[in-house]
Amino acid sequence: MTVYVCEDCADGIFCGVYDAWASRLGHANVALRVKEPADPELPAGCRAVKTDGGKAKKVADTIRRRMGEKSYEMIYRAALSDAPEKADCIYRVLTVGLSRYTDSRTARHLFEELQDANAFRIFELSRKVQNEARRYEGFVRFRELKGGVLFSEIEAKSQVLPLIGEHFSGRFPNEHFLIFDRHSGDCLVHAAQRKWFIWRDAGEDLSEQAFLP
Repeated sequence: MTVYVCEDCADGIFCGVYDAWASRLGHANVALRVKEPADPELPAGCRAVKTDGGKAKKVADTIRRRMGEKSYEMIYRAALSDAPEKADCIYRVLTVGLSRYTDSRTARHLFEELQDANAFRIFELSRKVQNEARRYEGFVRFRELKGGVLFSEIEAKSQVLPLIGEHFSGRFPNEHFLIFDRHSGDCLVHAAQRKWFIWRDAGEDLSEQAFLP
């Protein structure tokens, strides 16, 4: 068994899917997992996956085309969960949904009929992440920092920042604001009248700039 170890984000997992599939080792002979922060070195039998936007987009576009937008959104939300098995569950579902032996109707209804155990798990994870994101949309409160930047701090179990970006940029389009997630170390950054983005592993730099207490 060859284990592909991905960065813990949706793009990282999609790149893991790309590399494992392209390896031609056979689906039964590969597995995916996300890299734990405590992993100093990869053990034998593991291959590090480099996150590449181009590869991730190819996988995302293929999912949308073959399995539909709703399925893509469900898989994407599951990739943001805190479940350690999420990467491999996503890979197993895609080996079914993207298989040349799977007809288009089956591929597009995997998450409706839920006959597959991995599909059911992704459905559960997606719903959990979505519910947590909605809670934060209602409960995030900002305080004003020097320079007029609005700042809020959360500690979410899932990586909800990519899901709440549109909500808060729509509410505060003319404001500079930051939403920092202590759990993931990531930060949602929005400049007035600009598109928001996720600043990965921002914690140390934010602390150095005295944005955080």
